[in-house]
Amino acid sequence: MQDFHRDIRFALRAGFRQPGYALAVIATLAIGIGANTAIFSVVTGIMLQKLQGVAEPDRMVTVK
Repeated sequence: MQDFHRDIRFALRAGFRQPGYALAVIATLAIGIGANTAIFSVVTGIMLQKLQGVAEPDRMVTVK
């Protein structure tokens, strides 16, 4: 646990020394997390929940 605290302090010091780089890293992470959340929300809403308006959804098949 002490190593974790040391790593956090080091990351904060490095971030304050190069704020432009730190901002770019934080923005990249935010965009990636937001895109991932949006994609999984759409996939869950469309593919993983039961279909509304279909009388017998368990009888549906995929044609290739």
